[in-house]
Amino acid sequence: MLLGVLSVALMLLGCNDRLAGGSSETGNNTSITGRVSLANKAKVVIHSEDYLAPLSDSSLSAPAGLVTETDESGAFMIKSVKPGKYLIEVTNQDSMAVLFNITVDSVPPSLMHLEPKTLEKMQVVTGGLSLSPGDTTSFIRVFGMDRLVKLIGTERSFKLLLPTGDLSLQFSSSNKKVIPVEKKILVKAGSNNDMGKVVIKASTDPYYGWKYTNKVMIQTGSVIPPSKENLLGFPILVRLNNENFFFAQAQADGSDIRFTKADGITPLPYEIERWNSTLSVAEVWVRVDTIYSDSRSQSILMYSGNANALSLSDGKNVFNSTNGFRSVWHLGEKSTSTRVKDAAGNFDGILKSGTDGIFTEAIGNPSVIGNGFLFSGAQGKTWIDLGQDKNFLNHTSEVSISFWMNNIKDTRTSTSVMSVSINGDLNSSSPESRISFELNNDSLALYSRANDTISLNGPKIDSSLTIGQLVFVTGVIDLVSQKTSLYINGELIKTLDTKQTGTQFDSSNSTHVAIAANDIGNQDYFHGSLDEFRMDMKARSASWIRLNYENQKRDQSLIKIIQVQ
Repeated sequence: MLLGVLSVALMLLGCNDRLAGGSSETGNNTSITGRVSLANKAKVVIHSEDYLAPLSDSSLSAPAGLVTETDESGAFMIKSVKPGKYLIEVTNQDSMAVLFNITVDSVPPSLMHLEPKTLEKMQVVTGGLSLSPGDTTSFIRVFGMDRLVKLIGTERSFKLLLPTGDLSLQFSSSNKKVIPVEKKILVKAGSNNDMGKVVIKASTDPYYGWKYTNKVMIQTGSVIPPSKENLLGFPILVRLNNENFFFAQAQADGSDIRFTKADGITPLPYEIERWNSTLSVAEVWVRVDTIYSDSRSQSILMYSGNANALSLSDGKNVFNSTNGFRSVWHLGEKSTSTRVKDAAGNFDGILKSGTDGIFTEAIGNPSVIGNGFLFSGAQGKTWIDLGQDKNFLNHTSEVSISFWMNNIKDTRTSTSVMSVSINGDLNSSSPESRISFELNNDSLALYSRANDTISLNGPKIDSSLTIGQLVFVTGVIDLVSQKTSLYINGELIKTLDTKQTGTQFDSSNSTHVAIAANDIGNQDYFHGSLDEFRMDMKARSASWIRLNYENQKRDQSLIKIIQVQ
């Protein structure tokens, strides 16, 4: 075994700017006195508790902290020490030592007296290192002390001579891609002070360059009522703020954020909807392959702290067609944009005023998830044009549409939240069948019409709403079971027969699709705010809809963040 042992040359430094304030200006500094039995002319070194000896190919020429020595009675004094936390080590030439852990308050006394102690024999601390193949040099350092051990070659056993007490050691490699590992040990006299095998992450670890790890708990058992169904491919909303995440531990725009399954290896697709490190707020969508029912222990991992990482945020991987998503409009655009992005990558929209004009006033208003859109009704005629002649519903048997809505009372008798034509002639004014959400002041109705001229040709489900109250709306149309259902805030309001012909919608494209107006944008303008608008090509279950609501609402209890490293 090749073992590099610390060689320390101790010298009287008088003062050091890291620890002392100098001779002319003491400020809030203090002087520290102590006495150590059996310490005749013993060396005294003080370091801040987070100090680590500098890495060098040669032994240290001198310690970096303040250094003095005891008198013949074992007494010592250290002058002009700044506020902070420190480790004082007293050693003699007979391998005896003692430690003092001290805290100097922000307004300290002019003189601090330490409790007397006695020199004790230093103890042998042993262990082994496990490094990645090809790493030939490793280092061991002790926080707050001038200790540096350098290991070279294939031998990875180590033996250190350390004072008794609580100590923190850092294990690192000459490979700069390897993250140093910190381990704590309580060194006791007469004990087997063995640290076992210390594993340093190999450079082949996909997250070797990330400094910080957080555990994201998914507690379906904490919601009321608890989820009773395992949900596949569910995108969870992870909200970050200054109470559950240190934004300084990530890049300013969150580019280095990563998510994995609990194994710390399997990546999970994610999309950053908003990341504002200045305000310490962020909303991130993460697709989890299985959300387990009635669980309080399921978790995934979140990594951050890699200055060189590029963003992998991609809504198309989170809201993909395999999991039934057709379109997801977060409605979180900034006020300079007229494009309404579809996170699923299928149908972007344009914010308009009337049938022709482009309008941006609605964008960038605070909402339930980051920003949302505020529509001005008949006065401003603002709406979102999702295009003409598009494959929204072709051959579809199941549709689920969900959104957050805050309705403002309007003088019009009827307004439209969303309208999707199912078929029809693009160049004709002939009636089209359609799916639509329509408002009549405080009454919301979901229509699934086979013929637009006869509303009784499909179900109309009404729900009374409170004007000015934020609600989560979900409509589900299932042509296989011939059922249409309306949910408010995750609760089923009513289910009716669909009354559509066949088990699939028509094969032709939708002629027009709109949000906040009728399908061609010339009337029935919605007055209020909207957020997180989705169209899925699956009849979402009651458990899915309930968990969506519980996860997305502002006072959610589903997700909890715990810092691991």
